[in-house]
Amino acid sequence: MPWSLLKEMTDDFSAARLVGKGAHGQVYKGVDKDGHAIAVKMLHGFHFDMEIEQMISIIPKVHHPNIVQLIGYCHEIEQVVVEYEGKHVIAAEIHNGLCFEYLPNGSLATYITPDDEDSGLDWQTRYRIIKGTCDGLKYLHEGLRSPIIHMSLNPSHILMDEKMTPKIAGFGSARLFGVENTNITMSPLGTMGYMPPEYIDKQVISKEFDIFSLGVIILKLMKGQKSYHEWDFMSPEKFIELVAHEKWGERLQKTMDVTLVEGHFQQVKKCLEIAVRCVEYDRQKRPTIGEIVRMLNETETSLIPQIDSGLLLHVHPLELTFMLSISLEVPRKKKAASMSSSCSLHLDNKGNDRVAFLLVANSPSRYLAKDPLCGVVPPRCIYTLTLTMCNNKQQALSMPSIDSGADYFTLHSVVVGQYELDKDTISAEYEEFFKKTKEKAGHEVQEVALNVICCQQQADCGTSSDSE
Repeated sequence: MPWSLLKEMTDDFSAARLVGKGAHGQVYKGVDKDGHAIAVKMLHGFHFDMEIEQMISIIPKVHHPNIVQLIGYCHEIEQVVVEYEGKHVIAAEIHNGLCFEYLPNGSLATYITPDDEDSGLDWQTRYRIIKGTCDGLKYLHEGLRSPIIHMSLNPSHILMDEKMTPKIAGFGSARLFGVENTNITMSPLGTMGYMPPEYIDKQVISKEFDIFSLGVIILKLMKGQKSYHEWDFMSPEKFIELVAHEKWGERLQKTMDVTLVEGHFQQVKKCLEIAVRCVEYDRQKRPTIGEIVRMLNETETSLIPQIDSGLLLHVHPLELTFMLSISLEVPRKKKAASMSSSCSLHLDNKGNDRVAFLLVANSPSRYLAKDPLCGVVPPRCIYTLTLTMCNNKQQALSMPSIDSGADYFTLHSVVVGQYELDKDTISAEYEEFFKKTKEKAGHEVQEVALNVICCQQQADCGTSSDSE
């Protein structure tokens, strides 16, 4: 790509387009002529030569939904007049850049908290990140004629798209492997904390290098940036039970349908078991990425929910999380819009009857829909609601934190006949219907309380400075 085009796409590399900085360069958000966002990484000096060689030799061979895509690159030498020792001389100004698909949710490092604090990610999202990363790594190790060893797998090199789908990036240290399964290097590679002992001691490179890095990533995603080291001071079995029960047991109970808790709890334990095996000191004891993906797939088959005839509607999630972005950079008139946040609520009718519902907020003024939400879920169907919170900055700062119980919704549900409450019935009629139904003997109205949690976060910063 020509240098002039990169300047045009990034408004001449304006500060407003800067989304990240790293040791090797800066990352800007560019927009092409069709309006598509592109991540433009401008490289310093010799780093271009190293990275572009890797990009040209490796990335064009790789096409996978969990691996970031290289769009193009720039390497131009411009003759400019500069002052040198009191004279004007002509010098060569080198412009180096790499262009990738733009991933708006930044890197995984953003979502790994220092300790056991909540990062705002539920278990299903964390699992999708783990599984997607493993799928991408499996493609690199087992899906190509010449396997690729990443050598620098860490949270900063796992980028998230708008749907929180993970994509592996950072191929500047990657190596192509042929028939040989191991290699020796004298050049320092990798990231401290993610390098296996055999590389630190003897500079041995193998697929197990990436497996070790993967294990550290999973442990940090599930336990926290610092506290995952607790496993060094106890047996693997005790560590797995400790993390599974203390960190995830109660949280799963709060955030998902009761029929799904046990299956997801076993999935949590399996991910922890995999992670602990990945960081074995002896690399021969680490599982292959193919074995890891197979084990993860097996956990998914156990998540087929069992029908509980006692529940009219299976609800997910049981805690409604709203991610509120506060930006001090936007104009005052846009602040209110930036504060809006939405959350999806899924009502699953696994039975054979029509089920009417009425969703009532205890603080309706905080939401876009001021009236109660209502409807009828047909048999064997899932009804999805989107709840939108419209708060100004002052309201957001005063929103309840986790477990405060200050803000919540109540979901009322009851079985209805074929001709009761058609699609044109307004919410006031639903309220009257539920009121009368509760007064009738033999008509069970089920109620479920859904707590509201607000997490404040900084406004979108685009993509990681280490996007490649």
